[in-house]
Amino acid sequence: MPSGCSEACPQVNHFPPTDGSGLILKQSKAGLSLNISDSCPSMCKCAPEEVIHCNRAGLRALPGEIAASTVSLNLSNNYLRILTTNTFRNLTFLHSLWLDGNNLTFLSPGTFHALSKLRELDLSRNSRLTYLHANTFRGLLNLISLDLSHCNIFEIHPLLFSHLPSLERLNLASNNMRYVPQAFSNLSSLTRLSLESNHIERSSTSGVPVTDSVCWCLCEHVVASYNWCTDCFAVRIQDSVGGVGTNIPK
Repeated sequence: MPSGCSEACPQVNHFPPTDGSGLILKQSKAGLSLNISDSCPSMCKCAPEEVIHCNRAGLRALPGEIAASTVSLNLSNNYLRILTTNTFRNLTFLHSLWLDGNNLTFLSPGTFHALSKLRELDLSRNSRLTYLHANTFRGLLNLISLDLSHCNIFEIHPLLFSHLPSLERLNLASNNMRYVPQAFSNLSSLTRLSLESNHIERSSTSGVPVTDSVCWCLCEHVVASYNWCTDCFAVRIQDSVGGVGTNIPK
């Protein structure tokens, strides 16, 4: 077992923010008092550091008044359905983007192409999102944290993450995947991976990369990550019949 990990597989819902802008946005989502500026969309609230908070605003499309200088944008819990290559093309300074809890069904290839500075992207809790095109994340060269948990993704294209050389944290928990995607082999910077509450069979776990930098726990038909681990030396496989744990050395 990696040191610092307990016997039971933890429930990992969200990864922590990766930088200051993400922390500001998380605080605003928790109810931090926000200042409304003259350039702020009428249905949103805006804070210092160009943080725009449009959570639960009943949005079906992106507000047209969002400033091009915006650094963090919270669009959580709205009714957005489709994102195209034009949706974020003028928001080139974005560091954090939250789209969780919408009705997203399709992300056009290149939707995030203009967001080369983006570091955090949350697409979780979009239950109608079942498949992602291979070029969905093209252009996100500096993305560190990606949350795709609690969707209904059943398949990952082998090249889906090939455009994410900086990705360190990936959350795919609570989807409908039945095998470990080969797409993980493209993630050279990955340190935290969450796949718990899928339908992954033990026979498919050969795709799991066993490295010094990624902590894993494979439970019965479930893969979970120890996202607080600091020393990673093994993959723990829980026998699907007898419940006997086995350590596979690096």
